[in-house]
Amino acid sequence: MMGSIVLFPPARNLRRVRAVAIEALDLDGHRSSRFIRQACRTLFLELTVAFGLPPRIARIEVQAFQDAVQAEMIRQTYCIHETGGSA
Repeated sequence: MMGSIVLFPPARNLRRVRAVAIEALDLDGHRSSRFIRQACRTLFLELTVAFGLPPRIARIEVQAFQDAVQAEMIRQTYCIHETGGSA
């Protein structure tokens, strides 16, 4: 009997979300946007090729990941400005 792999939702992978958010915050506007788009493309390829998710489902997961990155960027910015230091 073959077991199935349960994919952990990428948007809940806090280490990956924070890494992308922190890197994006260190870049200027266009570079930051490009970096986030590339991270999302990479994630989409991982989900569809490596894990075999249908593109429709992968897009939903990537959008949730992108939303999580944006929220983390806001959180990081707020924490840095409120505390006067890094989050």
